[in-house]
Amino acid sequence: MITKEEYRDRVLSHKLSVKIGVQRIIDNLYHRGESHDDDKLDGDILDSFYNVSNRFENVKFGSVEYEQNLEFLKPVLDKHYETNDHHPQHYKNGISGMNFMSMLEMLVDWKSASSAYGDNTFEESMQINKKRFGIDEQLYEVMRNTAKSLGYLD
Repeated sequence: MITKEEYRDRVLSHKLSVKIGVQRIIDNLYHRGESHDDDKLDGDILDSFYNVSNRFENVKFGSVEYEQNLEFLKPVLDKHYETNDHHPQHYKNGISGMNFMSMLEMLVDWKSASSAYGDNTFEESMQINKKRFGIDEQLYEVMRNTAKSLGYLD
């Protein structure tokens, strides 16, 4: 039988281990925030996105026109998706290839985009992306719960 002090030491050791693990998560997410979409700031990808940016003016996210513009951008988007793992298109098996870190970055990216363009509420954007990427109900609810905890949803 262990003593109360030994038990307390085990709990403290466990707590330290969890703290270190959480710090690794924080560091990973911080790095993701720092480097998010860096490829859009230089060279061919910047030029390509800039040159077609007007095509997306007054185009509602998820609309037929939006999808047509994505098709027009396909070559540059493929390059962007290749280097950015917060997009389901980065993976051969789509959203199933993602990890929690890439999913969290994706969720924040969706929120930022819906706020920046204002053509849909975040809830509507999530619904569109659920269908677009074939997100199952259980994962979608986890994403909604996360969005709520971040203050993105009522």
